[in-house]
Amino acid sequence: MHRQRNWLRSTDRCVRRACRSHGLETGGTRVNVWGNPVCIAAALKTIELLEGGLVKNSAEVGAYLKAGLEKLQKKYDCIGDVRGMGMMIGVEFVEDRSFDEAGSADLRDRIEVACFDRGLIILGCGNNAIRWSPPLILTKENVDVALEIFDEAIKASL
Repeated sequence: MHRQRNWLRSTDRCVRRACRSHGLETGGTRVNVWGNPVCIAAALKTIELLEGGLVKNSAEVGAYLKAGLEKLQKKYDCIGDVRGMGMMIGVEFVEDRSFDEAGSADLRDRIEVACFDRGLIILGCGNNAIRWSPPLILTKENVDVALEIFDEAIKASL
């Protein structure tokens, strides 16, 4: 028991030092830290990865993805809106863009299945939208492939 407490205290000191180096307040309680060193290690690694360029990549590649989706919006009248920030982007499908009439879930579902059949996993959202939420490590080359699949899926679903 004594060895375990010493190990937990040294883990706590390590985490507190890491938090202070990132400008975070460490608080007065140690209970949360002592109980789960694996989660602490995962959290510290996540902070390291985010600071290592994933946030910047999300902004740059997300803008590239959004621009590509906006090109598809100009190509297909069934895409009413493309909106979002970073890599979390929504594509709304409409029946008639001029009247901003909401599209049916049927079209959205057909596109979603067509994407899946071609190797692209996207998520339906609400009644008539698709949510893009790719991993933060996505590259522009990945986006090009995904947009090509999405284009083919829309064409096949109309």
